[in-house]
Amino acid sequence: MKNKIYIIITIFCFLLTGCLKKESPTTVVSKYLDSYIKLDDFIIKEINRVIDENDEFNEEHKSIYKEILINQYKSLKYVVLDEEIDGNNALVRVNITVNDLNIAEENAFNYVSKNLKNYYNDKNEFDNNKYITDKLNAMKNVNERKDYEIIFYLEKKNNEWFMHDPTDEDLEKIHGIYREK
Repeated sequence: MKNKIYIIITIFCFLLTGCLKKESPTTVVSKYLDSYIKLDDFIIKEINRVIDENDEFNEEHKSIYKEILINQYKSLKYVVLDEEIDGNNALVRVNITVNDLNIAEENAFNYVSKNLKNYYNDKNEFDNNKYITDKLNAMKNVNERKDYEIIFYLEKKNNEWFMHDPTDEDLEKIHGIYREK
């Protein structure tokens, strides 16, 4: 009887530890990127915060920009290229594909530069609202996609992997506004 109890306890412990398997660095990064694609609550809050902090946007601009960001994140695609673990440090190299909002911004700027007279009102003042509207519409209608490689860095603490905050450059890639230097 004691042997059966020990066997049952051993099997239970084996199953329990198998079920409690810790996440790999790749899983942590995938969950992070999936939070954009799924528009988790945190992502929606960040979208709203970014939009609310923009002093140049009127209410119509805010609505259009929110739509752009939501579309950007929902259409994000990624492929994990590899994972390297060195003790308590790891890196996960990922290829992402996003809408190229940067090219839309550049095209809008170039258009305005060549058609400045269309952006001045009767008082000979530059109409920034018209420029922002045209730029946002170009971003909303962008068809070009861009691939970027991002390396995510992780650290193991208390037997769990934690991702370091992405760099500003990496966030610009995720947002599709990265300008190659």
